[in-house]
Amino acid sequence: MISFTIFVFVWIFAMSHKTARESETISQRIDQLICDLFVDGFDEFPAEEQQRMLTELDFWVRKSAHFFEYAVLGAVLYLTAGVIAEKTDVRIKIAFFVGFLQAAADEIHQYFVEGRNPLAKDVLLDASGVCMGIVLVIFFTLLMNILRRYRVDRCRPDVKPGARVHLLRTQENRDYD
Repeated sequence: MISFTIFVFVWIFAMSHKTARESETISQRIDQLICDLFVDGFDEFPAEEQQRMLTELDFWVRKSAHFFEYAVLGAVLYLTAGVIAEKTDVRIKIAFFVGFLQAAADEIHQYFVEGRNPLAKDVLLDASGVCMGIVLVIFFTLLMNILRRYRVDRCRPDVKPGARVHLLRTQENRDYD
């Protein structure tokens, strides 16, 4: 998990290190793909209308990319924080703090990249993405635990409720053998 976390940090740095023109080219390709896939007859629209739609979409594509990459970062940071801390609240704090620092450092880094500029609102958007990634991991972890308990309850109605937790733990240990 640590190596994947490092990969995400490197990915974010690489994307931020692109010049404004390179970044614009990537987002314009994505804009075009979205319009081609989801707007019926987009190719038949007048050129001015196509350009207007692409320009409006570009803002959302760029901001969604920021949010998504930081949601992935938040998720992997939370999972990686499990190496350091067992308690959920400590893992959340570590993941958010490191994610927020990365977002701030990313915007400072963009100050030195040709045609790019740092924006405080992007730090907030990135931090929101970190939060979403953390929340999604916690949600899916809780959901998996509920489903696992349900499976034990259905499969072993003869086991008393207090013993079900022990049964779950021993069953999980067998899964890793």
